[in-house]
Amino acid sequence: MTGEIGFRLALCPPRNQLEPAGAQEVHAVLEAAGVSGLYPDFDTWYLGRVAPGLRCGERRIFTRRQDGDVIGIAIAKLTATERKLCTLWVAPQARGRGVATELARDAFAWLGTARPFFTVPQECVEDFAGLLRSWSFPGPIAYADAYRPAAVEYAFNGRLGAVNH
Repeated sequence: MTGEIGFRLALCPPRNQLEPAGAQEVHAVLEAAGVSGLYPDFDTWYLGRVAPGLRCGERRIFTRRQDGDVIGIAIAKLTATERKLCTLWVAPQARGRGVATELARDAFAWLGTARPFFTVPQECVEDFAGLLRSWSFPGPIAYADAYRPAAVEYAFNGRLGAVNH
């Protein structure tokens, strides 16, 4: 994986900084929470696209903490062709307290849109139902086998394609 990261970094404008503080912690929290089980090749995506994207300025991570622990994470992607909320996760003990709403608000503001591209795996649709209603997103497009065999991914505010990862 290190070689791939180096290759990807070559595509970004050089900067005199390392990975933004906390990006490794965010990766560890998402891994521990099981997010990688919903998206095969999660590590490749995070280390090969998110981390370099942070350096280039096309990705941004928003977090919320409680007592020093990360309880919420949003990862957003902003390019000339895409405005996407890539990841929205809240720790089970912090759900229902507005953490996801705050994270999404910050991400939407950075993205400059109230309707970013957003996908939800079938087993998480109920978890996101309240947020999706409050965001007034139009009905989703369902994609079978998009990320995992025999699983449906719902896409809001756009179509799922190679550019969306």
